[in-house]
Amino acid sequence: MTNLARQTWSQLKQLSPQWVAAAVGALFSLWLIVKAPVLNADAYQYLRAAELFNSDGAAAMLSHYGWFHYSILIALLNKILPGSLLVSAHVLNLLLQTLLITTFIRLSQRLHGGRRIAWLAALTLLAHPPFNEMRAMLIRDFGFLAFALLSLEFLLLLRDTGRWQHGALWVLSICLATAFRLEALVVAAFAPLALWGNGNNRKVLMLYALLLALAAVASLVCALLDVDLLAQMQFAWRYYLPRMLDLPALISGSSQVLMQQLFTPDNFPGNHSPGHGLIILLFAYGYTVLAVVAHALTIPLSVLLLHACWRGWLRPTEGWRGPLSVYALCSLLSLLVFISIMHFLTERYAMLLCLLLLLLVPGVLNHWIDHARAQNSNRRYQVAAWVFVVYFFTDSLVSFGYSTAYMQQALTWLQRQDTTGNTLVTNNSYLAYGSGRVRDYDNTDMTVPEALAKAQSGTTLALKLKVRETDARAVLEHDQRLTLVQSFSNKRGDEVRIYQVH
Repeated sequence: MTNLARQTWSQLKQLSPQWVAAAVGALFSLWLIVKAPVLNADAYQYLRAAELFNSDGAAAMLSHYGWFHYSILIALLNKILPGSLLVSAHVLNLLLQTLLITTFIRLSQRLHGGRRIAWLAALTLLAHPPFNEMRAMLIRDFGFLAFALLSLEFLLLLRDTGRWQHGALWVLSICLATAFRLEALVVAAFAPLALWGNGNNRKVLMLYALLLALAAVASLVCALLDVDLLAQMQFAWRYYLPRMLDLPALISGSSQVLMQQLFTPDNFPGNHSPGHGLIILLFAYGYTVLAVVAHALTIPLSVLLLHACWRGWLRPTEGWRGPLSVYALCSLLSLLVFISIMHFLTERYAMLLCLLLLLLVPGVLNHWIDHARAQNSNRRYQVAAWVFVVYFFTDSLVSFGYSTAYMQQALTWLQRQDTTGNTLVTNNSYLAYGSGRVRDYDNTDMTVPEALAKAQSGTTLALKLKVRETDARAVLEHDQRLTLVQSFSNKRGDEVRIYQVH
């Protein structure tokens, strides 16, 4: 190695892992945004809500969309940034992702210690495929996750220093997390109990007092602004609250249905045994949550953590026995309640628990490195590590799904048409938003018959059809009012059909 190479390598090692990771993460996000211009479905609701905030104010926007403070931030950022609301939304996401990445690295160092831990933490998060797959989405999750992890950092600082300023910053962080997603209220309710005992009881009481004080101030400000905070929360949880309040009856009914599906009435245990049904149901819910979390964590990392637990490598992690474990339990409780009342669960909802488990990975990797060196198997470790790093980054940054280029081609075609006096009806928000011809572009979720009912003579009809929607295709082909103008598709057979209605 030449002197110049040695100097360059020495300078690179002096760089801050946090900001190197933030810069690399920003490049990843830009790459994925360019590669995936077709946004997630709820992104268009956030953009439309931001438009409504700019035109009619916060009260009108919140009354129509509920707990969309994320959209308010997009709208406010748009006032100081050039470009569209979409650009502002992506910039906001980049800022929140940066906060999330830097906080994750600091937390890993606090839990495990050492500069090598910081680099391993950066590698862990940057190479995590489910996290990278979220980068191009417009979702509130980044704000919720970033401030939830930041609140954990301040709780650990409060435990170690006892300074009231850290308690105030914990309260502020958890309230900001709540502003993005109301699930943070579960953490706010139980996380202070992580400090109970060992002479920290006064800190716990201080945190609850600060929470009540901030809640009172927020209620007063909302009252002055003529915003009903409680009504906003009820509106945001309008699909969940009725089921949560009726949770015992809901679980009992679900267990009865399960027993009737599994067993006959004339053999043990019968199909009307509530006790057996409840046990089977709770096992099914628990198994589903664990499966979703393992998939969100990725199977290799799940196996690595299980191996580390078996080998005893996780025992030195002191923070796991305190605030980190309480945060994980709060997240697990939220997932169990959610699947109990809604009967489904996605990886995105499990991401907080996933990140909390990922905080353990840098320490395990560090232990693995030391173990490999002690066993004189460093070369074998390096080969295995590089195989997994390449696998994770490839999985993160390369799409192996079916192309969505046909959607972009359809939008380009629509944008080039003469739209004078012509109405567009579509069942896809991407086409509605990009064409600029549909006012309520976030409200396009409809079936083909519903779209045909809205289409009048002279209307352009742009319909996205999945490969299995054979019945919808049959309806379109038998409608005498329609003339097929253009069709765009991918290799699987998904397509966008554009019709002229006569």
